[in-house]
Amino acid sequence: MATTLPVIRAHRVGDPAFPKSRGRVKIPSVNIHIGAGGWNNREAQFRAFRRFCSRHDRELRRVRRYLHKQGWTVDFGIGDPGENIVVMSFAFPADVVDLAATFGFQLEWTIYKQM
Repeated sequence: MATTLPVIRAHRVGDPAFPKSRGRVKIPSVNIHIGAGGWNNREAQFRAFRRFCSRHDRELRRVRRYLHKQGWTVDFGIGDPGENIVVMSFAFPADVVDLAATFGFQLEWTIYKQM
């Protein structure tokens, strides 16, 4: 399916997955650029998400109809919090949850450990 969304990378069935230990891509997906927010600036990430949804409203609705029940995920990245963290907890603002629901997005946080 062609889209006007800002696609960074398309993952086709059979392509090598990342990390390599996952084998090959089994479910096709795409990475789409939503905006710059910085690893640990959650409020900036939320602003970028709101802007993205506003700018691409029509196309997001079209893609949602195409996806039906497959769904899609918006991943908010968090930089490495360090070794001394035992528990981390983050909340999504209600308006971000409502906006995500409008387009059928799941929301998730991913912590990227520095190696």
